[in-house]
Amino acid sequence: MNRVESILTKARHQLADPHKSRWTDENLLAILSEGQQDMANQALLLKKWVDLPVFVGQATYKLPTDFIKLESAWILDENKTPLKYISYQDLDKKKKAWTDEIGKPEYIVYDLARNSSEFMIYPAPDKTTEAATWLFDGEPYGVITKADGVILQSTLGTVVNSNVKDVEVSSLNGIVTNILEIANYLRLCYHYKPTDLTKLTDELTVMPAMDKALKHYVVAQALRNDMDSMNRQVAAEELQMYNREMLEIISDSSKDYLYIKEPVLESRYDGGF
Repeated sequence: MNRVESILTKARHQLADPHKSRWTDENLLAILSEGQQDMANQALLLKKWVDLPVFVGQATYKLPTDFIKLESAWILDENKTPLKYISYQDLDKKKKAWTDEIGKPEYIVYDLARNSSEFMIYPAPDKTTEAATWLFDGEPYGVITKADGVILQSTLGTVVNSNVKDVEVSSLNGIVTNILEIANYLRLCYHYKPTDLTKLTDELTVMPAMDKALKHYVVAQALRNDMDSMNRQVAAEELQMYNREMLEIISDSSKDYLYIKEPVLESRYDGGF
């Protein structure tokens, strides 16, 4: 029995529904998934980092789809230059027409209320930023064309040269026609959302120490809309116990309950189709 099944079994025992006559597995699984998301949002339990390529002259980039809150950001140059956080509003007050400036990046700019899917770096990187330039050749994509300095994952081939320009070779996906010059990589360390639970065999993302709180959450939410006043009272008590567990977790939030130690590398491929 995995953790998901164990939590739901304990919840069903407390709900007096061992034969699944009132709540289906799908009902309780959806509540459990919602509880895990609530934990991650409230206590910022989950943290990881990702390396994103930053391009010469480009200021706007996509946030990871599982992003909740930024912890830190820095350019992966020789000095591991940290970027300071600033809001769009504060930067608007500080500088006029700042979105057009190019130079050595100093700030990461984002505001989830204004734009929940993108962030900016200011100023946009210029060519003075130390860059690593690789060109990959081989299956399945063939040789990259017109590459001033593109970095792709090593699964695409072998490093054959650097600073190569105006090379045109057909590949399985056609000619690569639009590759931007990479200035460097930006490492984002951020708190993230867990994956939704859709099957009983799915694995929880939060640590096992959180299972007790999750059981309280499932029972509370299952009984919350019950018309029986006694059940509604039990739901309120279970929710109080969940909140008590969450306060303890939040008070100890300086600990990393889950940390993906190796950075994820994201690359950009613009093919000719």
